[in-house]
Amino acid sequence: MCCGSAACPSPGLHLAYPKKFASAFVRKAQRASANVLASVDAPEREGGTKEPTSAVISDLSVAGASLEAPQAVGQVGDVIVIRATVTAGGIERGLSLTSVIRAIRPYEEQGNDNPRYRNGIEFQMLEPDDQLVLHGFVYEQIALGKAI
Repeated sequence: MCCGSAACPSPGLHLAYPKKFASAFVRKAQRASANVLASVDAPEREGGTKEPTSAVISDLSVAGASLEAPQAVGQVGDVIVIRATVTAGGIERGLSLTSVIRAIRPYEEQGNDNPRYRNGIEFQMLEPDDQLVLHGFVYEQIALGKAI
């Protein structure tokens, strides 16, 4: 029971622990809508060389992004490097973002018979300059009303 002091918002009595509880995943950072062309370097498979894959960064945060591409850019758990150019504060800068693929989901665009893939990625150990540019770009997009 509550102690009855002025600091308590209201008195209450807890008779039992809940029988069920629910949890929800909360993102590490606010995401912003983006439409940024990118090149993705993924690991080689089966001894062959892996050409860079073209993708579009459809949304972005300071912790990760969603890449849309005609194919999966790798496999879940793969370390990839995303190269893109963004404009923040009127200054255009290139980014090189080492990342890990966390999810791959196929989807179909309306009016297009070819499936596309949404690749969820998490950034890993970014260079300080890339972090600064990324923060500037994301927060500028949020300020422009493009928060998701």
